[in-house]
Amino acid sequence: MHDDKGVLVAVDDARLNPLWQTASNLDVPVIIHVANPVAFFDALDHNSERWDELRAPPDWHFAAPLFPGFTAIIEAFARLVEKFPKLRFVGAHGGCYAENLAWVEALLQRCPNFYVDISARISELGRQPYSVRRFMEKFQDRILFGIDCGPQLETYHTYYRFLETDDEYFNYSWDGGARQGRWQIYGRDLPKPVLEKIYRRNASSLFGLGQILSDHVNLTDRLTYPAGALPILGEEDYSIRHDLDHFTGFMGVGATAQQEVAELIAGHMAVPVARCANPDA
Repeated sequence: MHDDKGVLVAVDDARLNPLWQTASNLDVPVIIHVANPVAFFDALDHNSERWDELRAPPDWHFAAPLFPGFTAIIEAFARLVEKFPKLRFVGAHGGCYAENLAWVEALLQRCPNFYVDISARISELGRQPYSVRRFMEKFQDRILFGIDCGPQLETYHTYYRFLETDDEYFNYSWDGGARQGRWQIYGRDLPKPVLEKIYRRNASSLFGLGQILSDHVNLTDRLTYPAGALPILGEEDYSIRHDLDHFTGFMGVGATAQQEVAELIAGHMAVPVARCANPDA
């Protein structure tokens, strides 16, 4: 965003304070994404590990001097989170700095109001086999699940494989591509209680949604994978049921609007989840 003089506005610019203060007063969590992968700010040459990703859409490349450096952007973000300690921020894409979990961990330790999601970053998180598992177990109450793309079952399978298995050196893209870099990832094999928090409990608590899933739907039962393959689906499907009362109550709308929202959700927002071939899942 540029101001009236054509200057880029930093995320911690004082002119934006009323926005953040209003969200804080209303106790509305903010999911925020600043910057992009670090390589998007580096020179686009033979040394760039994101060359394949950036050569197709060159407008994703934010090189100086047209744009501020990555460090300047991410440090402004940290100052923002610290400036509003009562406002809960969710740093999208691994806290906006998945390449440097030490930095993310330091901000989590300084700011109890900071959370992270894992959307679109298993490519980065998956190539840090040991530190990521320690990180996820240490901050298991402040990590949210996310994918940052459409509801493709194959994508969910890859994310589940990353989170739930100890598989080694597999592709982070469900279709076998290497859009973000020419490397493979490793499964985290997280404990069941940690998985349950990441999948739903943390988001349910953060957004005040109550019991999102029906009691009989347990997404944290271990999935069974054939060696080197994505999970095989059984024939039985079911749908996640949204708790409409909690949802519309959280949105703060009146009775008539609640009914309209409930009908909209009931008609269009049921999320299909394929049951695993494992009968115990």
